[in-house]
Amino acid sequence: MASQDDTIIDFVRINGPVLPHQVAKLLNYSIMMTSAILADLTQREKLLLTNLKAGGSPFYYLKGQDSNLQRLSSHLGDVQKKAYAYMKEKQVLRDKDCEPWKRVALREIKDFAIRLRVVQGGVEEIFWKWYLLPEDQTRNKVEELLYGEKSVLPEKVVTEKRDVQENLIKKKDAKKTHQKKPSQAQDSQFAMLVKKYVEDKKAKVLKEDVRKKDIEINLDIEVPSEFGMMKFFVAARNKRKVNEADLSLAYNQARGKPVLFLTTGTLTKKAEEFLEKECERMLINKI
Repeated sequence: MASQDDTIIDFVRINGPVLPHQVAKLLNYSIMMTSAILADLTQREKLLLTNLKAGGSPFYYLKGQDSNLQRLSSHLGDVQKKAYAYMKEKQVLRDKDCEPWKRVALREIKDFAIRLRVVQGGVEEIFWKWYLLPEDQTRNKVEELLYGEKSVLPEKVVTEKRDVQENLIKKKDAKKTHQKKPSQAQDSQFAMLVKKYVEDKKAKVLKEDVRKKDIEINLDIEVPSEFGMMKFFVAARNKRKVNEADLSLAYNQARGKPVLFLTTGTLTKKAEEFLEKECERMLINKI
C-alpha cells in the first residue's frame, strides 16, 4: 500500500502544479491539515512551491515540472501578463532599458523572470532572464545586450533563482579566483544581536548564511517545544524600515518552513498589510 507521501507525490507528478485544496480533496483532509503536510514535504525538498498564488495559496510541483508553470500565467494580473509575454519573447532583458511599469511587473513574476546581477567594470546592473533559458544562452544574450557583437564576457553574472542559489560566470581572461575569505559578520554588533536572540531561545543553528555583512543574515534553526524540535527559517535584517519586498523575499527563501523575521527596525504600513494577507507562517520580532 502506497504511503501518504507517495500518494501525494504521484498526484502532483500527474497533475502538478496543484493547489492545497486539490490535495485535500484527494486525501479527504481539511485544508489546514493538508497545508501542514505539504509544508513538511516542501521542507524535506520533496516538493517545490511557487511565488504565484491563487486565493492566497501557492502551487506545489515537482522538480522537473518547471515548464508546467506556464499554465499558471492565467492567474497573473493584466499588467503581469504583459510583462510575462514580453519576458518570454525577449528571453533576457536589461532592467534600465525597460519602461517603469515593466520593471515593477518583472519583480512580481518571480516564477518566470529570474533576476541577474551583472558586474562589469566595477559597476553592477540588473538583468532579467526567462526562467527556462539555459545558463550558456543567458550568458550570450547578456553579452549581446552589453557589447553588441563583441565577444567579451562581463566580469560576473549572478543568477538569483527562486531558491536564491547563485551561479557565477567568470570573465574569460580573469585572473585565478582567490578563495573566498570567511565572513566576519559574526563579529559585527548586528550579528551578535542575532546570535544572542538565538541562544536565549535555546535554539540549535543548523545553517548560517551571511549574505551582507552587518545587514542580512539567514539561519536555519531548531527550537525546542512541547511537541519536540521545530525547524524555523530565520531572516535577520538590520534595516530601519522593513518593506513588503523584504518580507516576500524571506517568505520565499524559507521554502515552506515557518519564518522568524528579526529586525532592528519597524515595518512599513504596506509590509504590515502584506504580513496580514500573505504570510501565514511568519513571526516578526524586533531585536
